[in-house]
Amino acid sequence: MKTKLLSILAVGALAAHGPSWGAPINVAILSGSSGSSASSLTAAQFNDDTYYDFSATVISGSSVSSVGDLSGYNAVVLGGSGYSQNEYSGATLDAVLGFLQNGGGVVTAGWYRFGVINTSGQAATSADAVTPVVTGGAYDFANGTTVLINSVTHDITAGVGNIFVSDCCIETATALDGGATALATIDNGQVVVAYQETLGRSVYLGLLYEANEGYGTDALRSGDADRLLEQSLAWAAGADRNDVPEPATLAVLGLGLAGLGLSRRRKSA
Repeated sequence: MKTKLLSILAVGALAAHGPSWGAPINVAILSGSSGSSASSLTAAQFNDDTYYDFSATVISGSSVSSVGDLSGYNAVVLGGSGYSQNEYSGATLDAVLGFLQNGGGVVTAGWYRFGVINTSGQAATSADAVTPVVTGGAYDFANGTTVLINSVTHDITAGVGNIFVSDCCIETATALDGGATALATIDNGQVVVAYQETLGRSVYLGLLYEANEGYGTDALRSGDADRLLEQSLAWAAGADRNDVPEPATLAVLGLGLAGLGLSRRRKSA
């Protein structure tokens, strides 16, 4: 009876997820010029996935100068250590923009806005285009406050509760690009989570996933903050939440397939 149940679960899981059920989401995390070790922590966070199946790799932003350098990835993550105002070159930002325009997903995390303050000309245009928030103009951040998830229904924030950040800091956006939608703010109304899909799919997260470890980012590696990051990346990559099973689903599927094989061997014996 147990074997039959596992077999049914296996077949059901395959039917529910279709052809892409086992495909990992390939992620490139672009480390900035300041060489923050946070990129490796973010990669580990993705690879120790909870809600989706990710395969994350850290690559130096300086090694990316064309769209071809990002081939094989479904999405890229950019951020900032908090110690550099020039994290990415113009060539890198242009390449990421081309990647976005060609269907790749982009997630920018704090301190991304701070990390592109010193860009100018075409580089500044690309820096702004790859994120749903305005990178120029007034700059601000907050301490000891709560990320308030708004009432907009979206895969990025589905099931995510408000997130209190006790340590420094949350980077904020004072304006959105045209066509972008805010999904979370702090209590003064400044945006900390936003997305757009008029120019590919991009997401902005003011939480400091890519910041230097000195900012005390441990709390962002689990719970609602972890779920927000994973769901943001998956949505940007174009994955529907029903397309990519959670690791627990894969485990049940594996048991089911094993049970199905055992059942068939017993019948043929």
